[in-house]
Amino acid sequence: MIGFGLTALISVTLMIYAFITWRDFTTMGGILLSIFVGLFIFGLFLWLIPVDRKNRILVIIISSLYIILFGFFLIYDI
Repeated sequence: MIGFGLTALISVTLMIYAFITWRDFTTMGGILLSIFVGLFIFGLFLWLIPVDRKNRILVIIISSLYIILFGFFLIYDI
């Protein structure tokens, strides 16, 4: 329930920011796609490596980068 609430809060906050900002985010499409493909390939690489203590930290890092990336996708899409 906490996860749902935080996701909803972050999504609504980013949508409000996208509506009230004067910046034009429509040119970010190519950059976002490039970052997504890079993270996806890196994620596949991590999937092939057995998970141990060091790789758990990498999984947390890549998950955090995906969260930030999809936040930018929300701003770009609105």
